[in-house]
Amino acid sequence: MNKYNKIEKKTFTLCNFVTMKRIIITLAAIMTAHIALCQSAAEGREECTFSQIKMWQAQGPLGYAIPSTADTLLEDYHINDLAFRRSIAVQTLGNRGSASISKIFSDRNRRSNFLFFQPYSLYYTAPEDVNYFNTKRPYANISYYNGGPSNRKQESVDGIFTINATPHLNFGMYGKWQNNYGAFENQSTKNYNAGFFGSYMHRHHNLMANFSLNGYRAKENGGLTNTEYITDPKNAGELDAYNMPVYFSGDVNNKLVNWNAYLNYKYNFGFDKTIEVTSDSSTTTFIPVSSLIYTFRTETDYNRYLEGFTFPGSEMEGDTLYKKLGLGQEKALNNASCRDSVHYWEMTHTAGLSLNEEFNTLGKFGLVGYFTYTQKEYGLIQGIQRWSDHPELAKQEKVIINEFGSDSIGRLGRYDWGNVTKTRMGIGAQLSKHSGEHLLFNFEGEYYFKDEKETATTYKLGGDVSSRFNIGRNIFLVKARASQNRECPDYLEEHYFGNRFQWNNNFDNKTRTEIEGTIGAQQLCLYNPNDSNFLSKIAPEIGLLVKANETTIANHIYWGTDAQPHQYGKTLSITQLSLQEKLKIWYLHFDNELTFQYTNTEADVLDLPSLCWYSNIYLRTKKLFKVMTLQLGADMRYNTAYYAPAYMPATGAFYAQTAEKLGEYPYWDLYLSMHLKTFRVFVEYNHFNNLWSSNHDYLVTPGYALDQDYIKFGVSVNFDN
Repeated sequence: MNKYNKIEKKTFTLCNFVTMKRIIITLAAIMTAHIALCQSAAEGREECTFSQIKMWQAQGPLGYAIPSTADTLLEDYHINDLAFRRSIAVQTLGNRGSASISKIFSDRNRRSNFLFFQPYSLYYTAPEDVNYFNTKRPYANISYYNGGPSNRKQESVDGIFTINATPHLNFGMYGKWQNNYGAFENQSTKNYNAGFFGSYMHRHHNLMANFSLNGYRAKENGGLTNTEYITDPKNAGELDAYNMPVYFSGDVNNKLVNWNAYLNYKYNFGFDKTIEVTSDSSTTTFIPVSSLIYTFRTETDYNRYLEGFTFPGSEMEGDTLYKKLGLGQEKALNNASCRDSVHYWEMTHTAGLSLNEEFNTLGKFGLVGYFTYTQKEYGLIQGIQRWSDHPELAKQEKVIINEFGSDSIGRLGRYDWGNVTKTRMGIGAQLSKHSGEHLLFNFEGEYYFKDEKETATTYKLGGDVSSRFNIGRNIFLVKARASQNRECPDYLEEHYFGNRFQWNNNFDNKTRTEIEGTIGAQQLCLYNPNDSNFLSKIAPEIGLLVKANETTIANHIYWGTDAQPHQYGKTLSITQLSLQEKLKIWYLHFDNELTFQYTNTEADVLDLPSLCWYSNIYLRTKKLFKVMTLQLGADMRYNTAYYAPAYMPATGAFYAQTAEKLGEYPYWDLYLSMHLKTFRVFVEYNHFNNLWSSNHDYLVTPGYALDQDYIKFGVSVNFDN
């Protein structure tokens, strides 16, 4: 290690120490003031609890209300990266908010139908992710996060506000902003999610609506030119992360913008029913018997990949990486810069009639029938008329062609822009039972008599059955789910024309079949909870959940080793077994989640880690000073080695590779969390095993490494008046 790097490393360590000192002093002052305020508040007025706030989300084509809960718990508060809240194992580009993909196949959910948003699905806010509220008091939450050294910090601010104008009318807004510089050069991300929501829930009229914005801008560095700076720093030279050479140091970035809107309206037919409360009093309540339902959903998306301008014929910023990969070397549109872009728009209308289960004379189930119509529009370059092939066109546009066959700004011809419209129409039905404790079920199906490829063979079928039963004092939940979806390939999977990549495919419809079974108990009582002796207090409590999943896909579409879409001619099969365990012995908690995976295909189609493991061990106190709870612990993420997908900046997609296996590295975080009534805070030493470990194989994507060790903290405050 040279003198400069020693000084730099000492400076970084000193910055971490000073940062930690400031954090501790600030938090100590806040905690002292907050404890005093909370104690006086507890004595002076009634507290607004979350039992006074109703929350739900709108799910399914007809907006079925599913109860949800606010994020107010201390247990996982230190996990403040949304991607890792949605999946325990995530492959990223190293920086928070960057393109990512879950290492667990069943967690690879599509939240937007725009192909280029898939690498950001774990951060994307879809209409189904928006919470609706009904609250007796105004409610707000503000959260702040900060991490990393001062010159490379990660920072985010998010908040939510909601208020009831009447007992039935609620509206609110939410927002989240992230600015993450990242540990490595040219790696910064700037993301935002924001929106408005509102609901009116009364006798005859039920209305839910939201409007959301999603934006992501990521600088691309192409990865490290030599990964031995991470894996073998003694031989390669011990450099600080920011000084490790990367492929792109100039203006190369990906930008994605989305806005989506959602509206669900129900008109309820019913009657007033008198219910006797006591022998002397009664109350009247409205009973909905059937409903007319209408749902509207739309989204508009835009994607742009940019490589900054150079002089025609000169080497472009990305050429070194693409030559090394042997991909995307030939330019089809411009030999001086890249400005690939795609526009997407989608609109769906659904109208139906429902018969509510409580008053269905045919049986204790709800019945729904509906019609759905979807229109999609793609705006993109369809081709190019080259100057060299059409000299009359160059004359017409008064273009002077240089020796490289391009004009003065590098264009190789006139771009042929075009819009492509696709439509889908179908009918659907649902049969469900959502009331009761012992048997609940939901069966649904959709058939599209007109689809995107005019095949009239696409459909969706699905159903789930769940039940609860007791064994002694223990309550068990059992659930079975099955589905089969046959859908057309996305237009962008078949057709795309960019500067570095182009493809023109004709894929068959793909069919996905999934079977899943779940059994578990939230808490297994190994003793009588009413006992007051010491042994009952320290007796272990354990929660268990076991889930088995089998997924088969016919005509699976994947990103091949050439970083382009391909269709697998055989049937792909993925077998998954997950185990969740929560163990408590007195103040000690030990939580684990393990997922085992097996796939029957070759690594150049799909490869997955055989095991993904998340473990969290911590001590949690009971309430101190009647208002404060402390949690001190360490968590770890680990997965077995596998051929992790490589990342292609020009398309923003992860694609198959068989040259390098990654994994077998435990990533440890040490944290302290505190909860003081409406106030939560955490301090964490991220990747703290990097301080002493001789294992430096913490590459997460070929060419991209996880963050090195640093300190981060977060604060969250609820306001309820």
